[in-house]
Amino acid sequence: MLPALARSIFVSVLLCALAIGAEKGPATLRMASSVPWTVPPFQSHGDALCDADGNLYFDVWSGKPPTVVLKVAHDSSKYELYGLPPAPAGNDTGRLRYSVTADGKLRVLGYITPTTMGKLAPPGWAYVFTYGSEPNNPSKAQLDLPEQFHPDYFAAFESGAILLTGYFPEQADKRLRGKIYTAVFQASGKLAAEVTGDYGKVALATMNRKLREGGIASGDDGFLYVLRSDSVLVVSESGSIVRKLPLKKTDPEFAATQIYVSGGVVVVGLAKGEGLGKPVRDQFLAMNASTGERMGPYEPEPALGNNAVCFSRDEGLTFWTVKDGKDVLAVAPLR
Repeated sequence: MLPALARSIFVSVLLCALAIGAEKGPATLRMASSVPWTVPPFQSHGDALCDADGNLYFDVWSGKPPTVVLKVAHDSSKYELYGLPPAPAGNDTGRLRYSVTADGKLRVLGYITPTTMGKLAPPGWAYVFTYGSEPNNPSKAQLDLPEQFHPDYFAAFESGAILLTGYFPEQADKRLRGKIYTAVFQASGKLAAEVTGDYGKVALATMNRKLREGGIASGDDGFLYVLRSDSVLVVSESGSIVRKLPLKKTDPEFAATQIYVSGGVVVVGLAKGEGLGKPVRDQFLAMNASTGERMGPYEPEPALGNNAVCFSRDEGLTFWTVKDGKDVLAVAPLR
């Protein structure tokens, strides 16, 4: 084992090397291994999520009663579909977001509303559906949300408490329009604490013309990590912001669209449109979850494509891509 002074010198040299590498440009992520993809074709929406075992979860919203999430084993050897229960007569059931904890507990942020719902949702319309052993029979908890509010991202603490963030839309009262609102809710759905210090506004006029920035991931330390355009907020179950990790992009045109936390490392996925008909350009920034020390940036080699689906501190980033004409799950370690 290295003595304390030697370890300190080693860490300093390593950080200097990373800083020099960052100045030279992004490091290249390269495929180290892959496994065949054996799941039948399907259509999904948005980014995939994953749990600590590398199982993947896709939004496959369709049908009535609706199918919501497809769970795929880490080696794609098997899969399972999760659905929402039918809505009561005269109501619609739908989904907004879904969330997966490290231990694989699946939750869907959904709604039950009258079919005649107007532009603004009535009070008591949002629910968190929590899945146990039955993939089509979740429990549900009604969220104690403010009126005229649009939920955006959410995740659960180990206790089952929910952290939710969103904004007030154009149809809301003038004094609220665009404002960000973040709060912690008990597992029952009752408001527990509003998160103070998470201020800002959403640019409502342009939000549909740009890549959406944001996300939430659970950490090994019991905190939740909320992704913003310029930082990562580390939030406790009490609703306190424990620390704020600055997000230093190499180019302001990149949008922060993904966040993973594993083994004390935060990885933020950045995306940038390169023009009509061209693929989105991806970069990844890694940070120490406690100190914010930056590693990277990284860019995937062309063989990895631009569909990152998971991160593990031990293995690296997993991409769903094509190799030799066939779909595979490819792993690229952070170097």
